[in-house]
Amino acid sequence: MKNFRSLLIFIQLIAVFSSASAFGLRPESEIDGKIKALAPRPAMARVWDEAAYVAINHFSHPVHERITNLIWDCKSEEECNQTAPGKSFAPGAVIAGVRWNDNPPFELTSTSMKECAGRTLWLPNYSNCWLALFKDGEKRARRGETLDLASGTIIMLRSHFGDLQFLHAMAAGQHERAEETQSKILMWAEFTWKVANKEFTQGTLLSEINIPGMTNYFKSTETVQTLFTRGNPTHREDIGILALGALLHTVEDSFSRSHVDRDAENGQDCGPGMSKRPGMIRQFLNYALQDSSAHAVEDEEHAFDLQFATVRPNAVDVGKSLKAYFDRGAAWNEVKPYIECIFAVIDKDKETSAGNFGK
Repeated sequence: MKNFRSLLIFIQLIAVFSSASAFGLRPESEIDGKIKALAPRPAMARVWDEAAYVAINHFSHPVHERITNLIWDCKSEEECNQTAPGKSFAPGAVIAGVRWNDNPPFELTSTSMKECAGRTLWLPNYSNCWLALFKDGEKRARRGETLDLASGTIIMLRSHFGDLQFLHAMAAGQHERAEETQSKILMWAEFTWKVANKEFTQGTLLSEINIPGMTNYFKSTETVQTLFTRGNPTHREDIGILALGALLHTVEDSFSRSHVDRDAENGQDCGPGMSKRPGMIRQFLNYALQDSSAHAVEDEEHAFDLQFATVRPNAVDVGKSLKAYFDRGAAWNEVKPYIECIFAVIDKDKETSAGNFGK
């Protein structure tokens, strides 16, 4: 019976890791091994975490990490596929940031799952609780429940199924217009960029940042540190580049066909002295309206490889341009026109849909 239950856990985790992430990734960090060894919890919870670790490493495709390694100019297949914690080609902090959008840390202040109460959760730690919450959130979203800040829904569920889907360059509301999604993405870009260039520091309260709309989506009592690195001090001293990674995740997702419907690139520049314009956005898509299996196909490695071979500029090209701005310490006002170009829409009033990935 115990072996059967372990197998069932393993199968469930594989299913989640193959469909939950945008442009698949491996959500693990340097501190995870210490938590697995030290955190007090029942033996069955340890089985869950071991199953999560195996599922992540053998059945998930770290596409986001590979894209980011390419942005950092990896040369060989070996370099580009280095994604293990502490061994990635790109800096560890930027890889942690790229993973954050899919796997943000959160605390359960009250729950019937006693071993997880008062703990900071992120995969692969406390994966039994994480998976139970994920599956419940998916059901709630399918029933049409609103998963937002006002409802008290945890940030992980809001990112995957609720009002924070702009973190993946997707629309939330079923009738959300392109201009609304674009506005939220630009809000997120401004925030992450200002953390990246150290205008905002670890202790900056979100209530103090003066970016319109941010406190509609993130608690005003959060600081930059608690938002990005709750329960995990590994990259706090490099929180700027971690925030850059969280921005790159959104940019990279915007080149996935199941997230955004882009027009063909037309050879124009974004502006004088700026990089080439990527294909303009025809429509931001909506995950709640899509078939999850059809959506997941476009987030797999082969889909990125096809895009990398046939689209210029692609996610890597755009990421390299943003890295160049970051490397020279560009202020938000300098990089803003380029980010607006990345997310330029053809029709601001175009409502979201499932695209070609409907149920």
